[in-house]
Parts: sequence; structure tokens; C-alpha cells
Amino acid sequence: MTTPRVTFGCSFGVEGYWDVAEFARRAEALGYDRVTTGEHLMDGNPPRPTLLGIPVMAAAAGATKSLQVMTGIVIAPLYHPVLLAKLVTSLDVVSGGRLDFGIGISGQRGTQVEFDAVGVSVRTRGRRTNEMLEVMKRLWTEDHVSHHGDFFDLEDVTLLPRPVHQPHPPIWVSGRSDAAMRRAALLGDGWYPYLFTVRRLRQSNETIKEIAAEAGRDLAGFHWGLNQPTSISE
Repeated sequence: MTTPRVTFGCSFGVEGYWDVAEFARRAEALGYDRVTTGEHLMDGNPPRPTLLGIPVMAAAAGATKSLQVMTGIVIAPLYHPVLLAKLVTSLDVVSGGRLDFGIGISGQRGTQVEFDAVGVSVRTRGRRTNEMLEVMKRLWTEDHVSHHGDFFDLEDVTLLPRPVHQPHPPIWVSGRSDAAMRRAALLGDGWYPYLFTVRRLRQSNETIKEIAAEAGRDLAGFHWGLNQPTSISE
């Protein structure tokens, strides 16, 4: 039996440190496996400056040679699936297939104002994201995609090029709720909770395995992660 390799990453955070190229090069030189960043369209009251994850990770990829870049996380329901699928593909292509695609639905402060700003109901963000993931997987792997669902209508859509990472960049589902675990088990390629104790992390992993088994889904190659804020100083 092969022991899974443990990898480590470091995060830019959402706001406050924006010398992306320097940070990414330093992380690569220190031996980190990946860099990550979260995102908020707007954050705090009064509002604080924030950046979006995909362009930040594009800058990080451009400054490095082998470092994985991870959206940790993209707030998926703020986007249309065609646009987000294209953004993800674009970043995966320009990075040479180094993208880990972390997604969530946002459960933090300021959520309501973000969703109001783009005209999306915060109450339906989970179901909207589930439908998005189904649509995006098809857009990454099929031609002439048509879809008529609860939230999105597509007719004969083809997106090219395909992602470098086949069939698509790994989808790491973030969250803390039972619904997020179910999303990871059924639609994700990885689980990326945050602020979990070891006990809670173990319980969530077992829950995901149980849900996947009940659905007949094989989790071979599934990624298990944890976003845990840690400070290290000299």
C-alpha cells in the first residue's frame, strides 16, 4: 500500500498583501507545493479592498515554474458557469496545467451584500453551485452542450480549448456544512474544509466516504485537504 504524499501550501489571504509575484517565487524557493488565495467581491463594513482569486493565481503562475496554484476559494455562485468554466480553463492553460480549482458558496460576513450586488439570491447559492458544477464539467469535456435547469439555460455551447489537466482541473470543494460534504462527495475531486479540529476533520472525511459509497462513487484519487490559518515567524 502506497502512503499518500502530504503537501503544503501557503495563502495570500483575501486582502492586504498583493506583491503576488514575489510571494509566489519565495514560496516556490522555500519548497511549498502550492500557493492559494481566497476571494470576496466586497468585504467588510466599511468595505475593504479585495482581489479575485483567478487573476491573482494567474500572476502567481506566471512568476513560477512548478508551483501549483489554487483558488482557495472561488465563490462559485457569483459567476455564470460558462464564464467561470472559461476562466478556469484559461488559467489552467497559461499555467501549464498547474491549477487546483477550489470552490465554495461563501458563508462569511458580508455574504449578503456580495450576492445582492450581482443579483443572485443568497438562499439558493448551494443549489446554484451544484448545477454549475454539473454544467461546467460538461463544458470542459463535451461539444455542443445544451442544458435547461433551475438556474441556467444553455443551447449548443462549445468551449475551446480544453483544459490542460484532463478531464479538468481538480475541483476542491470547501465548506463546513453537511451540504458541502455532500457536494464534495458527489461532485468534487477533493475536500477543503477550514478551521476544523482534527476530530471534526476525521468525521467529515468519513461522512464524505459514506455518501460517496451510498451513491456508488469511487473516491480513488480524491484529494483530502484542510485550510488552517497558521502564523510562522523567525
